[in-house]
Amino acid sequence: MTQQFDTVQNPKHYTTHPSGIECKEISSMLCSPLGQAFQYVFRRKQKGTEKQDLEKAVWWLKQKIEDIENCPEHCISQYVNLPEDVDSKLNVLVTSEYGDSESVMDFYWQLNLAIMSLCTASEKRAITYLNVCVSLLEYEILNIESN
Repeated sequence: MTQQFDTVQNPKHYTTHPSGIECKEISSMLCSPLGQAFQYVFRRKQKGTEKQDLEKAVWWLKQKIEDIENCPEHCISQYVNLPEDVDSKLNVLVTSEYGDSESVMDFYWQLNLAIMSLCTASEKRAITYLNVCVSLLEYEILNIESN
């Protein structure tokens, strides 16, 4: 049976990842800006241009870093009751079988570490992981530009 796509309730760019994970399964558990950054990376080959989506993800990550620096208590409180399966779903994406580049797989891993750091009130560690996420995506952008 083929999957039916609806541009409003079941858009193709959110549901066609080879892992079978739907974008909203993870992004809905994350507060913005991390949810936004995740969405742009997850759907980067499905909508718009890959480079532009990665640039948007970098912008959202930098916003989150700034938010944590300015108000760490608020940012941490958003992740206190995070569902446990966000960790397992992100870990599914950290595998080469889905055709992602190493820098994108590393991005998913570092994002997961940043989220877990926020869950444990380690804002400095979260900022470190988010900065690594930014660097990984900037590297991926450079690779796209050079091809």
